[in-house]
Amino acid sequence: MLECDGKPFFPLQARHIPVGATLKELAGAGFNCFRYLMFGAVDIKVQACPEELYGLKMCAYLFDRTNLRSDRRHRRILTETVRSLRENPALLVYENFNEPAWRPDVPAAIHQSAADLATGYRLLKRLDPNHPGHEGHGIGGTVAGLRDYNACADILSCNPYP
Repeated sequence: MLECDGKPFFPLQARHIPVGATLKELAGAGFNCFRYLMFGAVDIKVQACPEELYGLKMCAYLFDRTNLRSDRRHRRILTETVRSLRENPALLVYENFNEPAWRPDVPAAIHQSAADLATGYRLLKRLDPNHPGHEGHGIGGTVAGLRDYNACADILSCNPYP
């Protein structure tokens, strides 16, 4: 449960918009927020910000841009992105790299380290202390193995699929 505009808000997020579906249809189906893929994701193309949101809140997926150690351009990109979004009334949360402690090609390997993602998350919170950050984990991790990722988000969750 979140607080949004001073009221309780339970996010029902459309993480991936089905092919051919519109935000209007998602809102009509009962969703109240969607994942905005401004940088794309693994095997997913960049998504332009829709002009009409139909009352939906936006969960801005930052992909790997909080890893300031992997690419020196990320600091500038993250700063510009947060500055462009932080005053947007539709912004609900920023999403850090999804399932960072898991690689689909090598399930026992770490995809993005907590220390690397925390570098940008600290910058994000300085630029916008008013919006929370979210980190989603795969269910294969242990509490001990994921503990270091607490420094990368305000809201932590595990994806519920096997």
